Parts: sequence; structure tokens; C-alpha cells
Amino acid sequence: MEMHLIIKNDQDARKALDLLTEYLAKDWLSDRAQVPRQRMLGYDSKMALIDMPNPVPVRAHNLLVANEIYTLGELLAKTEVDLMRIDGFGPTCLEGVKIALEKMGLRLALSNTH
Repeated sequence: MEMHLIIKNDQDARKALDLLTEYLAKDWLSDRAQVPRQRMLGYDSKMALIDMPNPVPVRAHNLLVANEIYTLGELLAKTEVDLMRIDGFGPTCLEGVKIALEKMGLRLALSNTH
């Protein structure tokens, strides 16, 4: 696939990210397909959650690690529904994760790819 984008402002950048995210979230792609999106934005998918420039709140971090979600790539492969299924992970934790990712220009997966 070849894609050409003209980005003139933040709104254009957000639209481009949304289109790319939607493309990467298609069911026929594996979780590993999320990696190009992360690299495009300058973040390594293997970055530990604790090393994120805008870390997730402590409670959310502890629950993610307890559920074997250790890296940014693993977190980005999850949907809101996936995270809410974690015992003890409520709306406050979810909002903290979403805010941390948004500050990095990232967001959770749109749909399950597994």
C-alpha cells in the first residue's frame, strides 16, 4: 500500500492518524500490524509502560502489568473493552490511559484484531 498525505495543520494530522489507525485495526491484520503506526509517530512499540513520556496512572499501570501488558505496543493493541474486562480496571483507569496516550498522539485499538 502506498499513501500520500498533505498535512497542513493539527486537524489534518489527526484525520491522517485516524485513517491509518482504522486501516491497521482491520480484522485481517495481527496485533503486530500496530507497530508501523507507533514507529511513524516516533515511539518504539517495545517501550516499557513505565518509560512512556506521559506515564499512565500508577493504579492503571499496576493492573496492566498484572495482566501481562508491559509495553506500549501491547497496550495499543488493546481496545477500551479489553481494558475494562480487567478486574479492578474502571472508568478512572481507562480515562488515565486514554489521556496518557492522547498526549503522545496515540490511542487504543478501535476493534479486536484477535
